Amino acid sequence: MTSRLRVNLASFMKALTCILVLMTLMVSPILRAQDKSDVYRSRKGGSPFELRKIDQLADSDPLAALNQLDAFLRRNAKLLDQSSQVEVYRLAGKINYNLGQYDLAVSNYRKAVAASEPSKTSRLRTKRSSSLESLEYAYARALYAHGLFKEALRFADRYATQQKRLEPKINGLLLLANILIDSGAVDPAFVYLEEAQDLLSNARDATLQLELAEALGRAQEQRTQLDSSLFNYQNALELSDSLNLEQRSVDLTNSIGRVYQTQNDAEGELSFKKSRRARSIEVNNRAQQNTLNLDIASIYLDLNQAEEAIPYLQESVDLSEEAGNLETNIAARKSLSDVYAAAGDYNLALDNYRNYTQLVDQLYQNKEREIALSAEVQRDLFERQQTINSLEKDRQLFENEIAILEQERAFQEESLVYQRRSIYGLSFLLLIILGTSVLLYRSNRKKRISNQLLALKSLRSQMNPHFIFNALNSVNSFISANDVREANKYLSDFSRLMRIVMENSQKEFIPLEEELEVLKLYLKLEHYRFQDQFSYDLQLDESLGEQDWKIPPMLAQPYIENAIWHGLRYKEEPGHLLVKLTISTGELTILIRDDGIGRERSRQLKTDNQKKNASTGMKNTQERIDLLNATYGSDIRVQVKDLEEGTEVTIHLPKKLLS
Repeated sequence: MTSRLRVNLASFMKALTCILVLMTLMVSPILRAQDKSDVYRSRKGGSPFELRKIDQLADSDPLAALNQLDAFLRRNAKLLDQSSQVEVYRLAGKINYNLGQYDLAVSNYRKAVAASEPSKTSRLRTKRSSSLESLEYAYARALYAHGLFKEALRFADRYATQQKRLEPKINGLLLLANILIDSGAVDPAFVYLEEAQDLLSNARDATLQLELAEALGRAQEQRTQLDSSLFNYQNALELSDSLNLEQRSVDLTNSIGRVYQTQNDAEGELSFKKSRRARSIEVNNRAQQNTLNLDIASIYLDLNQAEEAIPYLQESVDLSEEAGNLETNIAARKSLSDVYAAAGDYNLALDNYRNYTQLVDQLYQNKEREIALSAEVQRDLFERQQTINSLEKDRQLFENEIAILEQERAFQEESLVYQRRSIYGLSFLLLIILGTSVLLYRSNRKKRISNQLLALKSLRSQMNPHFIFNALNSVNSFISANDVREANKYLSDFSRLMRIVMENSQKEFIPLEEELEVLKLYLKLEHYRFQDQFSYDLQLDESLGEQDWKIPPMLAQPYIENAIWHGLRYKEEPGHLLVKLTISTGELTILIRDDGIGRERSRQLKTDNQKKNASTGMKNTQERIDLLNATYGSDIRVQVKDLEEGTEVTIHLPKKLLS
């Protein structure tokens, strides 16, 4: 059967090889033909991961992000597909926005939006998606920052109207309200603010609450509802402080100061800015502390309390010199000069004035250098913007190339239909062959296992008569000796043993405790007959009773029988037999040790007829072990060791077989 299976498998492999070669010959020209029509799919420059890295850098270091985007475009500008081009325009707009170049941000966002709009003619058209909507939101913010309020309102309204999710909806409404506030249309702005406030009651987002509170403060300030404006600004400031948005806190501090000034409440403004100064010291924001020192000194001067202003101005000078802040230092020095002159301390007034004039000259020189540097930066930014602008031309050329390739592809696909159908047919045939082969293999494997199980059953059946024959010999010996009582007692135990053996002969595995019962009965019966020849011990591991194991029946009995009949029976003085079952790591061990005459002496005592016929029990047992290992993939091992006096047999049964 095995030989036939190998022949069939070899034939199948040859047929499979022929089919694969045939499919390869048919597929090769198809793949070559498709290479041209799929050119545009392979023409993708760069990687999305590269653009994501630039996107992450755009907020923290926009100049570095611009450098990376420029390098990316120089490598890949002519190889970008439409979606990558949209992403490049969006990134350029984001970088421009963060750099304060709102005109360029508007230009790049406009191109990104136009390229993202669903097209009815382009094969590469995209559906309107959340990415397009978020792009329109960024475009609306850029338009708003650039002062193009009308167009900003249109895109912000479209974004807010289309949003279904809560937070993006609130963002859209707040953007609409801020645009209207700055364009002077405060009343319509309140409509959007109220809607945002209603929605925000269902969202616990501190950032959105901050945006809403500030927008309400701005709208109310324009309506001269100063108390309400002050209340909302202060709420926004608390949220900003809790979120550690320091620059936002500075802006809100200025807004609150402006409201106090509008109210002509110098004392209120003074108290507020002193509290903010205390917080700036607490969080070690020395720049804000410096600004607030100047503000507090200015309020004291307005209140004609010059002496109170001097410590704040002097601290401002110290902080400005420490930070190298020329503009704040100039303002502080000028104020100190005026204060000391008004107080009649002309030496200090002159000293501060001289410092003031020196700092003004230094600031003028710095400004000249900054202007020159700014011009150079602007030229550099302009050159990089030209690289980005070239994308539009590249995109047009790219789409024309795609159109040509699409026509070529249509002609090629018509000629490939027949070959594809042939491939599908061959593939289906191959699947049928593979499925049939698998079924045949499984069928053969099941037959092989069934044959092995039948062989095991046959061997067990052969062992039973052999065992019965030996036991009946023992009964015969009792009868010959006219010991009827012992014969009856022996027959009673023998019949019990036979019943158990017969019941177990039909089973592949039996519980371990049943096998132990068979061994105990067998040892007892053999000891009846040869009680003057040997004594025995059956030792069991204490943990055996805790295991729910099953064992092949009558596996150890032939070795025990061999030890008694060929080892201990011929010994002149009484011998001893030890049967010991122990549990070790990964296996159950059955030890059978006798102090009989040993295997060599036993072979010498055998008759010529016994030498010609090997022990049936031992032969069958070894065949059983071989079949069990083959059938169940186990590793039952039997080790036979000759001792100085007697023989030791160790049977190793793996736990995975027993469980």
